[in-house]
Amino acid sequence: MTDESSAPPAPTFVLVHSPLLGLTSWAFVANELWERDVEVIVPGLHHAVSGTEPFWTQHVASVVRSIETLAEEAVLLLVAHSGAGLLLPAIAEAAPCRVAGYIFVDADLPEAAPAGMSRLDTFPDDAARAAFRGTVVDGMVSPFTEDTLAELIPDASVRTQVAEELRPMPLTVYEERVSVPPGWPDAPVAYLGFRKSRGIYAASLERARHEGWPFSELRGSHLHPAVDPKAVAEELLRLADAMDLR
Repeated sequence: MTDESSAPPAPTFVLVHSPLLGLTSWAFVANELWERDVEVIVPGLHHAVSGTEPFWTQHVASVVRSIETLAEEAVLLLVAHSGAGLLLPAIAEAAPCRVAGYIFVDADLPEAAPAGMSRLDTFPDDAARAAFRGTVVDGMVSPFTEDTLAELIPDASVRTQVAEELRPMPLTVYEERVSVPPGWPDAPVAYLGFRKSRGIYAASLERARHEGWPFSELRGSHLHPAVDPKAVAEELLRLADAMDLR
């Protein structure tokens, strides 16, 4: 018979959204997890438009503030979507409680580097970086267009909720180097990809395979968490079960 008192605590899922998106991109998945009695936190990424502090450190601080109310013995499973991927090592380093693992969802993967790495560094080549810079207007990265959102999110009501949270971001968010602590990863890692955006994150998925991390793909586009939250929630739980969380 298993002594339940000696079993490790169930992790709190911390769902971190892309800087270009808002809480709605994870909200429906969070609801699915709550319905399964999973503890979930969906922090917002907040920053000041003016000032000298890097955007990424402000984003990390806002996530850490959201988990400060948890008990010290709480265990975290950090889950990042899209451009939030690079933030997870720094969030773990600053977190007030233990991080048991990381799941990247159609996201960039961090790499420990002396000078850190930028989101532009994760682009596949110079041509992709140049094409991205070509979309910048007055130093701002534009969010998803209405036509793009219509392709990614069929449900008009959900699409409206996601669109209301979109906001242009300074190009600096993509140029600034995000610190990745030496020795990362310091806990188990898993990867969930979506097949319709496989080309963008092919390198991340290939690295997950090479490292032997648990990984899977769902038939969906980049914003699949807002399209089929049940499937995404179930896949997150399956990946968490496949990880050696202690």
